[in-house]
Amino acid sequence: MLNVYVLEDDDCYLAFLKQSINNTIMIEDIPIEKMIAEKKPEVLLNAVNLNKLNTSIFFLDIEITGNKNDGITVADKIRKISPYAEIVFVTSHSEAAMRIITHRIAPLDLINKSDSSESIIARIHSDIVTMQQRQNNRRLHSLATFSYTIGTRIFSIPLLEIEYIQTIPGSPGELEVHSINETATFSGNLNHIEKKFPSLFRCHKSVIVNPKRIKSLDTGQRLAYFSSGAKVDVSFRKLASFKKILLRN
Repeated sequence: MLNVYVLEDDDCYLAFLKQSINNTIMIEDIPIEKMIAEKKPEVLLNAVNLNKLNTSIFFLDIEITGNKNDGITVADKIRKISPYAEIVFVTSHSEAAMRIITHRIAPLDLINKSDSSESIIARIHSDIVTMQQRQNNRRLHSLATFSYTIGTRIFSIPLLEIEYIQTIPGSPGELEVHSINETATFSGNLNHIEKKFPSLFRCHKSVIVNPKRIKSLDTGQRLAYFSSGAKVDVSFRKLASFKKILLRN
């Protein structure tokens, strides 16, 4: 679901932006989780859900009267956390584009307030639709990559490199991913991972494995071995279906 954030210190223009965004959301029937509109950069940043940045679009006024921070300040902080958050600058100072380039923010659009209302509404509509298209494309390709979050940082591993993901005894909600190049601990849920990645296999209530990384299966001991030397338990009720999957691979 889409998250929308708006920064604008002029009340009339803020209302115009909100109405234009809402109209697009209604016309395109876009599912939205929330829209937050603020006049101060600090207040907006405090309201941002950092875990949902990849599904967020920001409409940011570059110049904020009487405030040392501005839309570029907000964008800079957002971009350091997420490469996928979409950022649209709305400004009457087109010369500020050089600052955007210097900060390497890579915005989706730069809207000039001096343009006609019809033109700006059309740009806003196009930006939100483009955001949705990009998000859908990423979702289609995301199954080839496993991503997890530690703090405010997002990490990705090619799915083919993962050996297994397991729960950590005594640490509810904490998982451990093992790949051919790294091991990491993160907050997650095996049920969600199992549903999202059908190419992985739940061989045990506490373990999900990548069948393509299995070197051998000891059906007597009910242990699956990886080329790295690691091994995991296989539950009795999952053994038969696991054997079929491995034979297919």
